[in-house]
Parts: sequence; structure tokens; C-alpha cells
Amino acid sequence: MFPAIADVADPIPFTIRPTSIDDVPHLARIERSAGQIFRSIPELSWLAGEEPLPPARHLACIRNGISFVAVNQLNEPVAFLAATIHDGDLHIEELSTDATAQNKGCARALIHATEQAAIHHGLKALTLTTFKAVPWNGPFYSRLGFAAVQPGDEHPRLTALLRAEEQHGFPPGTRCAMRKAILKTG
Repeated sequence: MFPAIADVADPIPFTIRPTSIDDVPHLARIERSAGQIFRSIPELSWLAGEEPLPPARHLACIRNGISFVAVNQLNEPVAFLAATIHDGDLHIEELSTDATAQNKGCARALIHATEQAAIHHGLKALTLTTFKAVPWNGPFYSRLGFAAVQPGDEHPRLTALLRAEEQHGFPPGTRCAMRKAILKTG
């Protein structure tokens, strides 16, 4: 178990633990709840109705990747992070926090647990794709030490993901790939 990191004004008691198969039915609800915040951005409001990651994808992250949940005092998931390993990097596929638990430190704690897992697995970096300017996306990850991958950097997998996202309907130029190098300790 990883300790909760509560460095926010109004934390809720939660614990970070690996995702179990029994958690999977709760993850779609969390992702749908998390997506409702996009209703506040008219050009992105369509994201509130997007389908969440399918259960099979979560199961693959549990089996072959990395997956953590933040659970409340009743051991009910309130946030999750699902990731996969690619060429020495740990790629965050999805990070979602239920609306009732947003801005309470869950996402930050999940990132910390994921970084510790990447260190344990001997990986080089955490990667993700996200919105550049949405406050709880790009700016949030920047505060956690992620840096935008610049055009021309040698990250073909991330470049391909951004292209695929635009084909899916994300407005061109609004997304970026980000990377955080893993600092080995000890």
C-alpha cells in the first residue's frame, strides 16, 4: 500500500492500492463522473458523453501494466490510474477522479504511486497525452514535473498517439504529449 498524499486544502481520507479485478465495475462510473467537468468548456463539452475505457482495457492494465485506485474509508474506489509499459516508459492511459473526490489529492497520490512503480520496474519515464491548456490537465502535470514533448523530439509512439487523438475528434493543436524522467534513488 502507498500512503495517501494530502497536500490540498480539503483532503479526504483515502488510500492508494493496486487495482483489483473486483474494482473494474466501478471504474467506468468514476471516469464518467470525472468527465462531467468538461461541460464547463463549451468546445470540449462533448467529452462528458464519451465512453469510458472498456473493462477489457482495465483488465489488461491490471495484468500487463500498472493500475492503481484511490479508495475511501469503505474501500470504495473514488479515483484510478491505468497505465501500460512501452519501450522502457510507463504510459498513463487514463487518470480519473470521481467528481466528489476532485481537488482532494487523489490524482497527485496516484501519480506518486505510479512513479514509485516505474522506479520498481526500472523504467525511464512516465508519459501521457493531455490537453495543453485545460487547468486540470497540462498545467497540473507540469506542476508534478512533466514536460511537454516538443515537436521534433524522438518520441514516435507519442506522436502517433496525438495523431490518433485528432482523428478521434480532439481539436487540432489542443493536445500535447508529456514526459517525466524517472529519477532513480539509492
